[in-house]
Amino acid sequence: MAHAWADSTLETYGAGLLAFHIFCDKYQILEESRTPANTDLMLSFVSTLAGIYSGLAIRNYVSGVRAWHILHRLSWDLDQLAMDTIIKGVTSIAPASSKRPLRQPVTIATLLTIRENLNLQDGRDAAIWACATCLFYGVARLGELTTKTLTSFDAATQVKRTNVSTQLDRNGLEVTAIFVPHTKAALDGESICFAVHLDRTDPVAALQHHFELNNPSIASGNAAEHLFTHTFKHSRVPLSRNVFLNRLKGLGHIIQQDTFTGHSFRIGGTLEYLLRGVPFETVKYMGRWASDAFKLYLRKHAQ
Repeated sequence: MAHAWADSTLETYGAGLLAFHIFCDKYQILEESRTPANTDLMLSFVSTLAGIYSGLAIRNYVSGVRAWHILHRLSWDLDQLAMDTIIKGVTSIAPASSKRPLRQPVTIATLLTIRENLNLQDGRDAAIWACATCLFYGVARLGELTTKTLTSFDAATQVKRTNVSTQLDRNGLEVTAIFVPHTKAALDGESICFAVHLDRTDPVAALQHHFELNNPSIASGNAAEHLFTHTFKHSRVPLSRNVFLNRLKGLGHIIQQDTFTGHSFRIGGTLEYLLRGVPFETVKYMGRWASDAFKLYLRKHAQ
C-alpha cells in the first residue's frame, strides 16, 4: 500500500507524522488515545501549528497522519467540515516567512538569454540546454527529466534515450514524445510531448544536438544511460537536479531571475502556450495538470 504514494510525498507525510507524535508526547496523549485519531485530537494538533507553518504544510501534516491510519488499516472518521474550517483559519494567519516566494516563470526571452550564456559545445551545457527546452515546451516537472543525484539513476523508472520517439498528432504533424516510465502522478508512466519551434529555442534541435555531442547510450539493463547523460571530468554522468539548477542559478544575475526554480519552466511553458492562444483545456492536458489548482498561480502572474 505504501507504493500508492510517491517517495517525495512519503517524506513530507513522514514529517507530519513525526510532528503529530511530538505533539502527543508533549501533551501526554496516551497511545491508545492517539489511534484511531478523533476530530478533537486532530483539531488540537492543528491549532498548535497555527502561526508557525503555512496552511499547505499543515494540510500535508494532517494528510500524513491520515496516510498512516490507512497503512495500518485504522479508521479515519473525522468531521471534515470542522477540519476544513480550521485549515482555512490557520492558513489565514500563517506567517509570511512560512510562504514561498512566487516562483517566476521562464519566458522565451529567458530561454534565449540562457542559450547565449551556455557553451553548447560543452557536454554538460548541451545537456542542460536540451533539458531546459524540453521542460519548457513539454510543460514538464524537473524531477521527470533529471535525477536526484549523480549516482541515483534508475533505468526502470527514469528517462532514457530509448524513451524518445517521433509520433504524429491527430492533425498528422510530427511531435517528439518522451515517455517517463514512472511519475509522481502516474506510476505506470506518461509522455511529455512537444513539436518543432522555428526559433533558437527549438527543443527538437536542442535534443538532437545533445544526442550528437553526448551520445547517451541506447543500451538496456546495466548499460542503460539517463536521457541527459554526458561526460564530465572523464566520467559518464546523468543530469542531476542540483547540477541543472546550480548552473542556471549561476546565470541569475544575467537572466535577472531571483526566485528561479525547476517549476519556473513548467509554469512558464503553460503561460507561453496560453499567450499563443492554445485552449486552456489543451494546455492542461499537455501539462498533465491533475486539477484546476494552477489557475490561482496563473492568476497571480496575470495581475
